[in-house]
Amino acid sequence: ACGLFSVCYPRVSSSVKAELRQHFRNLCSDDTPMVRRAAAGKLGEFAKVVETEYLKSDLIPLFTALSADEQEQDSVRLLAVEACSAIASLLPQEDTEQLVMPTFREAASDKSWRVRYMVADKFTELQKAVGPEITKNDLVPASQGLLKDCEVEVR
Repeated sequence: ACGLFSVCYPRVSSSVKAELRQHFRNLCSDDTPMVRRAAAGKLGEFAKVVETEYLKSDLIPLFTALSADEQEQDSVRLLAVEACSAIASLLPQEDTEQLVMPTFREAASDKSWRVRYMVADKFTELQKAVGPEITKNDLVPASQGLLKDCEVEVR
């Protein structure tokens, strides 16, 4: 069901769009990890069709919350990392630095090796999305840390 949001969102009126954003917010904060996983997996697709103002006000806080899933669900956090490059590509560089990169930095040093692995796996996509300045300042140090990771899968 989470995959339907990005398909129908561009085709509906503004009042229905507001309802869809609210329903997506509810899914992202659901008590069931499986529901949060599904929402986290489709966050990037939904971000691509949402207006920039709502991306900043509605979806970035969801992205941040899912990336720091309080209920210790690394599967939710690693799916949120997938949305990182999609969201970063939609924002100007200063917004990316302020809104996306702090979450990325946390994910790059996450206690779960699966989350760090996903950061390493999505590294080139993120690098293309953020541009050379953020790559030099943030991604290169993160890359160096991942290359020294204690888990072989991450390196």
